[in-house]
Amino acid sequence: MEDGADHLVRNVFPAVPLRQWVLSFPRQVRFLAARHPALASRLLDIFTRAVFAWQRKAARRLGAVDPRTGGVTAVQRAGSALNLNNVHFHTLAPDGVFTLGEDGPARFVPLPPPEDEDVEAILRRVIRRTVKVLAPYDEGSEDDALAALQAAELNRRSLLGRKACQGA
Repeated sequence: MEDGADHLVRNVFPAVPLRQWVLSFPRQVRFLAARHPALASRLLDIFTRAVFAWQRKAARRLGAVDPRTGGVTAVQRAGSALNLNNVHFHTLAPDGVFTLGEDGPARFVPLPPPEDEDVEAILRRVIRRTVKVLAPYDEGSEDDALAALQAAELNRRSLLGRKACQGA
């Protein structure tokens, strides 16, 4: 992942400050996202829309007209212990927005770092929309091998505790 981020910073993004936004979900949601690619895509859409909406709103407060956002996301499917099904997102985005000039090139408008309250508001928006998206997914309705293995892993972890599962 580090090589990919380096490539983006050196060769893709313009020379502007960048920020990495990371979102992880509770274990049951990660497992559902691993089994349902359309759900993972929808969760990513919810996440990026919330971050970009915050950026545009912050830019408008600074006087930017028609602010534009963008970013690149890596969807990771494993954790640091190479535990499969740990779906989470790493989004690299300019730490600001772009405005389009009528006669000139796009102009970068840097944003101040998000305050704790800003991150909380983004997260509340993600949670609210995620809950709505998850409503049709009934854990008990799937009877496949992956779902059974994931349920067994959840049960094992809850019975043994976190420390006992660290090396597994």
